[in-house]
Amino acid sequence: MLKIRLMGTKNEIEWFEKIMQEHPDIEILKKSELYQNNREADECYRSYAEVKEK
Repeated sequence: MLKIRLMGTKNEIEWFEKIMQEHPDIEILKKSELYQNNREADECYRSYAEVKEK
Protein backbone atom coordinates (compact mmCIF):
# COMPACT_ATOMS: atom_id res chain seq x y z
CA MET A 1 0.00 0.00 0.00
CA LEU A 2 1.13 3.53 -0.78
CA LYS A 3 0.10 6.70 1.01
CA ILE A 4 0.21 9.64 -1.36
CA ARG A 5 0.03 13.37 -0.70
CA LEU A 6 -1.08 15.39 -3.71
CA MET A 7 -0.43 19.14 -3.86
CA GLY A 8 -1.55 21.55 -6.56
CA THR A 9 -4.56 23.42 -7.83
CA LYS A 10 -8.02 21.85 -7.55
CA ASN A 11 -7.97 21.07 -11.27
CA GLU A 12 -4.53 19.42 -11.10
CA ILE A 13 -5.52 17.21 -8.17
CA GLU A 14 -8.84 16.22 -9.78
CA TRP A 15 -6.99 15.46 -13.05
CA PHE A 16 -4.52 13.15 -11.31
CA GLU A 17 -7.19 11.43 -9.20
CA LYS A 18 -9.06 10.64 -12.43
CA ILE A 19 -5.89 9.10 -13.90
CA MET A 20 -5.49 6.92 -10.79
CA GLN A 21 -9.16 5.83 -10.93
CA GLU A 22 -8.89 4.82 -14.59
CA HIS A 23 -5.53 3.06 -14.31
CA PRO A 24 -5.99 -0.72 -14.61
CA ASP A 25 -3.25 -1.55 -12.07
CA ILE A 26 -4.27 0.87 -9.28
CA GLU A 27 -6.96 0.38 -6.65
CA ILE A 28 -7.83 3.45 -4.57
CA LEU A 29 -8.50 2.41 -0.99
CA LYS A 30 -9.09 5.88 0.50
CA LYS A 31 -9.28 9.42 -0.80
CA SER A 32 -9.53 12.54 1.34
CA GLU A 33 -11.31 15.79 0.65
CA LEU A 34 -9.38 18.82 -0.58
CA TYR A 35 -7.64 20.94 2.03
CA GLN A 36 -6.46 24.47 1.32
CA ASN A 37 -2.78 25.13 1.99
CA ASN A 38 -2.44 28.15 4.25
CA ARG A 39 1.29 28.63 3.73
CA GLU A 40 1.19 29.06 -0.03
CA ALA A 41 -0.86 30.83 -2.66
CA ASP A 42 -4.64 30.71 -2.29
CA GLU A 43 -5.04 28.33 -5.21
CA CYS A 44 -2.79 25.62 -3.75
CA TYR A 45 -4.56 22.62 -2.20
CA ARG A 46 -3.63 19.19 -0.92
CA SER A 47 -5.33 15.82 -0.84
CA TYR A 48 -4.35 12.40 0.48
CA ALA A 49 -4.87 8.96 -1.03
CA GLU A 50 -4.11 5.37 -0.13
CA VAL A 51 -3.63 3.07 -3.11
CA LYS A 52 -2.51 -0.46 -3.81
CA GLU A 53 -1.74 -2.64 -6.78
CA LYS A 54 -4.77 -4.50 -8.17
